[in-house]
Amino acid sequence: MKITHRYTYQIPDILLSAIFNGDISGLEQDDIDSLNKFMDGIDDEFDHYTWDMPKDGQESYFCRDNDVFNLACNVYDLDLVIFEQ
Repeated sequence: MKITHRYTYQIPDILLSAIFNGDISGLEQDDIDSLNKFMDGIDDEFDHYTWDMPKDGQESYFCRDNDVFNLACNVYDLDLVIFEQ
Protein backbone atom coordinates (compact mmCIF):
# COMPACT_ATOMS: atom_id res chain seq x y z
CA MET A 1 0.00 0.00 0.00
CA LYS A 2 1.12 3.52 -0.75
CA ILE A 3 0.77 6.47 1.64
CA THR A 4 -1.38 9.11 0.00
CA HIS A 5 -1.95 11.67 2.76
CA ARG A 6 -0.89 12.47 6.29
CA TYR A 7 -3.00 14.62 8.61
CA THR A 8 -2.06 15.85 12.07
CA TYR A 9 -4.67 15.98 14.82
CA GLN A 10 -4.47 17.30 18.36
CA ILE A 11 -5.59 14.32 20.45
CA PRO A 12 -6.18 14.57 24.22
CA ASP A 13 -3.60 12.54 26.11
CA ILE A 14 -6.27 10.65 28.06
CA LEU A 15 -7.51 9.10 24.78
CA LEU A 16 -4.24 7.53 23.61
CA SER A 17 -4.93 4.19 25.30
CA ALA A 18 -8.41 4.07 23.79
CA ILE A 19 -7.11 4.82 20.28
CA PHE A 20 -4.11 2.48 20.30
CA ASN A 21 -5.29 -0.29 22.64
CA GLY A 22 -9.08 -0.04 22.70
CA ASP A 23 -8.88 0.55 26.48
CA ILE A 24 -11.66 2.92 27.57
CA SER A 25 -11.35 2.16 31.29
CA GLY A 26 -11.18 5.32 33.34
CA LEU A 27 -12.95 7.44 30.73
CA GLU A 28 -16.27 9.08 31.46
CA GLN A 29 -19.18 8.40 29.12
CA ASP A 30 -19.00 11.93 27.66
CA ASP A 31 -15.34 11.31 26.76
CA ILE A 32 -16.21 7.98 25.12
CA ASP A 33 -19.06 9.58 23.17
CA SER A 34 -16.79 12.39 21.94
CA LEU A 35 -14.11 9.90 20.89
CA ASN A 36 -16.65 7.70 19.09
CA LYS A 37 -18.07 10.69 17.21
CA PHE A 38 -14.57 11.77 16.17
CA MET A 39 -13.55 8.24 15.09
CA ASP A 40 -16.83 7.72 13.19
CA GLY A 41 -15.99 10.83 11.17
CA ILE A 42 -12.54 9.41 10.39
CA ASP A 43 -14.05 6.04 9.43
CA ASP A 44 -16.64 7.73 7.18
CA GLU A 45 -13.99 9.74 5.36
CA PHE A 46 -11.15 7.20 4.99
CA ASP A 47 -11.13 3.49 4.18
CA HIS A 48 -7.48 2.61 4.90
CA TYR A 49 -5.61 4.43 7.62
CA THR A 50 -3.46 4.04 10.70
CA TRP A 51 -2.37 6.31 13.53
CA ASP A 52 1.31 7.04 14.13
CA MET A 53 2.35 6.70 17.77
CA PRO A 54 3.69 9.84 19.44
CA LYS A 55 7.33 10.30 18.53
CA ASP A 56 10.02 9.40 21.07
CA GLY A 57 10.56 12.29 23.42
CA GLN A 58 7.38 14.07 22.35
CA GLU A 59 5.57 15.58 25.29
CA SER A 60 1.96 16.57 25.59
CA TYR A 61 1.14 20.26 25.72
CA PHE A 62 -1.80 22.30 26.91
CA CYS A 63 -4.32 23.28 24.26
CA ARG A 64 -7.52 25.29 24.70
CA ASP A 65 -9.25 23.72 21.70
CA ASN A 66 -8.49 20.36 20.12
CA ASP A 67 -9.87 18.00 17.49
CA VAL A 68 -11.93 15.77 19.83
CA PHE A 69 -13.09 17.76 22.86
CA ASN A 70 -14.36 21.29 23.27
CA LEU A 71 -12.39 21.41 26.50
CA ALA A 72 -8.93 22.64 27.31
CA CYS A 73 -6.59 19.75 28.09
CA ASN A 74 -3.16 18.29 27.39
CA VAL A 75 -2.82 16.94 23.86
CA TYR A 76 -0.41 15.11 21.60
CA ASP A 77 0.00 15.82 17.91
CA LEU A 78 -0.80 12.50 16.22
CA ASP A 79 -0.48 11.79 12.53
CA LEU A 80 -3.26 9.96 10.73
CA VAL A 81 -1.68 8.14 7.78
CA ILE A 82 -3.98 7.46 4.82
CA PHE A 83 -3.22 4.58 2.45
CA GLU A 84 -4.21 3.99 -1.14
CA GLN A 85 -6.08 0.72 -1.68
